[in-house]
Amino acid sequence: MLKNKKIAFQLSFFILTFTTLIFIAVFAYDYFVSREFLLRNVEVNAKNLTNSAANKIESVLLAVQKIPHNFARMLENSTYNEEELRSMLNSLVAGNPEISGGCVAFAPNAFVPALEHYALYSSRNASGEVSVNNIGGASYEYFYMDWYQLVKELDRPVWTEPYYDEDAGNAVMSTYSAPFYRKIDGKKVFRGVVTVDISLEWLENIMASIKISESGYGFLISQFGNIITHPRRNWIMNESIFTVADEYKAAGLRQLGRRMIKGESGFAPVTNAQLGLDCWIYFVPLKSSNWSIGVLIPSKELFQDLHTLMNIIIVFAGAGIFALFFVITYISNKVTKPLNELASITKIVGAGDFDAKIPEVSSRDEVGILNNSFIQMQKALKEYILNFELTTKAKEKIQSELKIARDIQMGIIPKIFPPFPKHPDIDIYAVLQPAKEVGGDLYDFFFIDDELLCFAIGDVSDKGVPASLFMAITRTLLRAKTIKGMKPAAVLKSMNEALCQDNESAMFVTFFMGILNLRTGALQYANAGHNPPFFMRKDFKVEEFPKPKDMPLGIIERDYNDFDAKLEKGDSIFLFTDGVNEAISNDGGFYGDPRLVAALNKAAGQKPRGITNLVLDELKDFTRGAEQSDDITIMGVRYF
Repeated sequence: MLKNKKIAFQLSFFILTFTTLIFIAVFAYDYFVSREFLLRNVEVNAKNLTNSAANKIESVLLAVQKIPHNFARMLENSTYNEEELRSMLNSLVAGNPEISGGCVAFAPNAFVPALEHYALYSSRNASGEVSVNNIGGASYEYFYMDWYQLVKELDRPVWTEPYYDEDAGNAVMSTYSAPFYRKIDGKKVFRGVVTVDISLEWLENIMASIKISESGYGFLISQFGNIITHPRRNWIMNESIFTVADEYKAAGLRQLGRRMIKGESGFAPVTNAQLGLDCWIYFVPLKSSNWSIGVLIPSKELFQDLHTLMNIIIVFAGAGIFALFFVITYISNKVTKPLNELASITKIVGAGDFDAKIPEVSSRDEVGILNNSFIQMQKALKEYILNFELTTKAKEKIQSELKIARDIQMGIIPKIFPPFPKHPDIDIYAVLQPAKEVGGDLYDFFFIDDELLCFAIGDVSDKGVPASLFMAITRTLLRAKTIKGMKPAAVLKSMNEALCQDNESAMFVTFFMGILNLRTGALQYANAGHNPPFFMRKDFKVEEFPKPKDMPLGIIERDYNDFDAKLEKGDSIFLFTDGVNEAISNDGGFYGDPRLVAALNKAAGQKPRGITNLVLDELKDFTRGAEQSDDITIMGVRYF
């Protein structure tokens, strides 16, 4: 699509495209690097806030934990009666305003052998007065309560799950229980549990102090995931992080809850559209109670400044790209305007108007160089076309003259077959196919008298016009030198003497000549270096004439030898030039004498025309359309 557009458009398109891609790459890199940097800073800030809140909570819980531990050690290491125990419990609650109550719950029959249930509970009322009561009995079997059962079974202190205390104004409370023992016969025996109750309302103040961004907040969950503090007060002690995750199908929140109750700490994203969560949470455990604090930061607020900055960058980048587009367009049009003018002139010159005026360009840049080159090209093209027209006319004249020469050449050789209708005792057929417009091959046949038939075939050493002229001279000499009573060798000697005179081009012609007596079948022949013909006997045998020992005509004056042969009725002679046996195929192979003999055996018994056409078809199949490398001449003579 772009290849059909103008250069200015392509230049603007590619520059703006790559500029935009580079901006997008830089913008994306900057955004993600800034985002990671911001997240690290927020994580550090959230970590500091969360740890600060955790330390405050831990300091209170650890202080509370010491109270039952100390009381338990005192019970293990001293003796006491009920009155002393009541007094100690009263002092425990009165002296520690951070706790709302305390209890000593004995194992069955551990304090009074006859008394199965015995649990003294000291509490502070609304006016601040402290009272001590035995809460154990059939109506309150504390042996099965969590604060007692867990401590006994785990054999260690525990914090109970937070709960609502209706007597304390429906406040959220938690109980810390510590076991105490007594050594009997050297064995440590479980004696009971010391507990303290603490209100968790102060936790809300600590968690409310955690503020990140505008709507970020902190929350606290118990060791089983129950929500202890949260901005949504209806969730406190009514929901756990897992029930919320199930209700809103928030798989990420459930996974986060698992990590928190395992005591892990970390910084993780949580997303849920139904819950309205798209935020990051930092969480850390409270080791003393196995509770966990989470601090939530909404992603929208977390990345608000970053998104605002990115939007500003996008606006400025868009404005810059828009301005760059106009600058590139202006520069492109300024640069390509001369090119467009040259393109318009090119169409005019291409249409044949070589005198079209090309506007000059004063600049020395590439456009100016191109403009000057085009002016020079226009001049050179005009001269070339003029010379081409003259050359074409000269070539057409030569082609015309060569056609005339071909017509003349083909006109001087016999081409009417059968040539002698009044002589049924002889049948002749010949073909000449020049490799170029004119060639150097020749054949001829004529009667010397009523009984003697002269026939000949020759091949000039070259091709083209010189060879055709030499061929015409040779044919003329054949007719002029052949006189009744002269033998073929004498005729060739006379022709050779004439051709050797003034032969500055050193051309020569291989030549075969025969004189056949139609009455007797006697054949006299001479061969001046030509391919030996083939006898095709009436009994279908193919025999080659003896190899020539005499030199071609036109080289040096010398004598030639006569040879005699006898033709029986039905015998034929096959004469040819080397354009036949030296024909070249597409792969560079030669036709060769063996293929020619095979073709003649296949054509045995046929008339000269049939033999000639069969050999030509074999040559056509062999060369497979390859360019003809030499003149081809074939002549067949059959004696009846």
